[in-house]
This record gives sequence, structure tokens and C-alpha cells, in this order.
Amino acid sequence: MSSKISKIKLTGLPGFENAFELEFNSHLTSLIGPNGSGKTTSLSAIHSIFDFLNRGKFEKRDISIDNWLNWDMAEIELKISGGFRNSDKNFQALGEQIDIITISLRNTNKEIYVSSISTYLGLVKINDSSNLYLNSEQLELLNRNLSDLRTKEIQQSNHLAVIQRQGNVSQTQNAQSTLDGIRREIKSYEEQINKESIDLLNFNESGIRREPFENFLRELSIPRSKFIRFGETDFSNVTDTIKNISKIRGGKDPEEKYTEIKRKLKDLLQQEPHFYHDRDNGNQDYLEINNVEYQKVSTGTKICLFYFSLIFETKDNDLIIWDEPENGLHPTRRYKILDLILSDTRQFLIATHWPLFVTKIVMSYVRYVSIKVSMERIT
Repeated sequence: MSSKISKIKLTGLPGFENAFELEFNSHLTSLIGPNGSGKTTSLSAIHSIFDFLNRGKFEKRDISIDNWLNWDMAEIELKISGGFRNSDKNFQALGEQIDIITISLRNTNKEIYVSSISTYLGLVKINDSSNLYLNSEQLELLNRNLSDLRTKEIQQSNHLAVIQRQGNVSQTQNAQSTLDGIRREIKSYEEQINKESIDLLNFNESGIRREPFENFLRELSIPRSKFIRFGETDFSNVTDTIKNISKIRGGKDPEEKYTEIKRKLKDLLQQEPHFYHDRDNGNQDYLEINNVEYQKVSTGTKICLFYFSLIFETKDNDLIIWDEPENGLHPTRRYKILDLILSDTRQFLIATHWPLFVTKIVMSYVRYVSIKVSMERIT
């Protein structure tokens, strides 16, 4: 079972007087418009929703307050492939067989939470006093205290070094004990930040508690979101991918999988890739393209390698959000990447200045929205 995004509605998005509504295609959804029209703002807001829904359950928390403080209300509609059999009595109002489900969220600039879950049969409402929340003030306080402790750790470590040089055993022991205590406090704060940054309080009259609620969301297979901001292609991901491809050669049916990977990469690059393992140079894994090391290839080839790495390292159900993927690519490679996107199982949401990215192909595979220059931005 997997979920696909069918609709998103955002209210209170900076720069948009009315609600921002977007219907998703199963492959590629594109936002087209000039600078200042709100494309990047929209991408960031959509990413924040899925980042929040998956945080603490599917991936390590990566809290960026600026990213999620830019909308008031959100509704996401998911279509569930094959349907979801709902056997949880806490959510029986939603029906036994769920094909389409809507998750509503609220953002108060201090906390973000799921406010309701609904289907065409019914609704489970979560009131404001009992919610899944991310509290920015709490996080800021924890991080400030952690920063202060790390400063104390450096100061105490320097103090210990001075005493050790003086040879005073008793003072050295006391200083070491103090340093150990500071480090225990640092570990405690780090655990609080990782564990307590998101918490689901006990629900009230509904009787739904944290564990069944999180389990229900998890079973929906809500897509994870990967956001590539403009110009921020992380080439280090390519290095990890090369290592992982090398591991495949030692797994089950290695040659068949490896041959398929090489074929796809060659088709993308229109050049011959060559993977090899150098045992004489620190057991390093390498990739050459037409006898050129991958670190030394052109910018366009690097972007293509990044795209290949992106697909290789993400899951089939992920949402890939990419701000101006055409940047730095020759038109022929733009079309090549577009062909791969349209044949991929993931959903892609992009912002682009290049209308040909969507108008030169069969429109039944792509949904695009042209955003006019937005109103004066809300501050």
C-alpha cells in the first residue's frame, strides 16, 4: 500500500491573498512564474507539512523553524493505492475501507499540529488543547541552555588542562568531576531536544492517545518529502551513492542489478560510466565518465549525477520537491531528466522558469500551475 498526494490547500501563505490550492499529478506537478510570484514560498510550505508529519517517525528530526512558520492552515488529500483497511476502533468514524483521506493541520507560529482527519464518511477532530505539536519557544530555550553548557565545557576543559600541568592531584580530580557533570548535562539536553521537540499529548474526550494516533499516521504511508532548494544540489550524496552501488555488486544477483544501474546512468548522461574499486588507494570507490573522474566533470553532468543519486537514495513513495531543476542543464539533458521523472514512481513538484519543461510533452502526464506576480509580501 502507498499514498499519493492528490490535493493541497494552504491558507495564510505569505504573498497569497486567498488560499493557495494545488492539484497534484501522479508524476510531475510544476509551478511556473516569474521571480517574486511565490514559487519558492509554496515549495517550502508544502515541504514543511510532510517534514512535520514524518518527523520523529520515519527520519531523524531536522527542525528549521523558518521553514514551517509560513502558513496558518493546511489540508492535504491523499489517495491510497489499493485502499487502506481501517481496523482501529479509535478511527472507526472514518470507515472500514479508506481510499481517500484528508489531513488538516494548524500552525499558530508557536506550534503546529494535526487538527482533524477525515474521509467522505466521517471526521475525527483533534481540539487545540490536545495535539501533535512543535513548540518553538521550548526548543529555543533548550538550545540556548545547550549552547551555554557547551561553552562551560570548553572553559572547564581548559581549566582542567592548566591544573594538570600544575600537578595538583586533588584539584585535578575535582576539575575532572566538574567536567564530567557538565558533559552529563549536555547529553541530557541533547536527549530532550531529540525526544521532546515533538510530543503528542493525551487526547481528551476522544480517548485517542499518542501511540495509536502515530501508528495510524504511519500505516497511511504518508510520503516523505525531499526538498532541493535552488542551487543547493549536495554533491556529497553522489559519493554515498557510488559506495552503495559498489555494495550491490556483492549482493544477490549483483551483475543484473549493476548492469541495469549502468544502463540507466548511461542513458541519462549519454556517456559511458565506469565504476571501480581501488584497493591500492585506501579501498576507495570511484566513478569515471568517459575516463574522467566524476569530481571533475562539467556542471551539467554533476547535476545529472545528483539527480541519479537522488532517485537511487530515496524511496518509491517519496515526494521530490525541486526548485528550478533546469538550472545549469543543457536543453537535451533537461528533456532526458524529464523523461526519467515521468517514468518514475515518485511524485515530483518543481518550480521552473522554463515553460518548455512542461509544454513540450504530453500534458496528460503533467499538471502545471502558472502563478502570477503575487501581492505585496506579508511581513
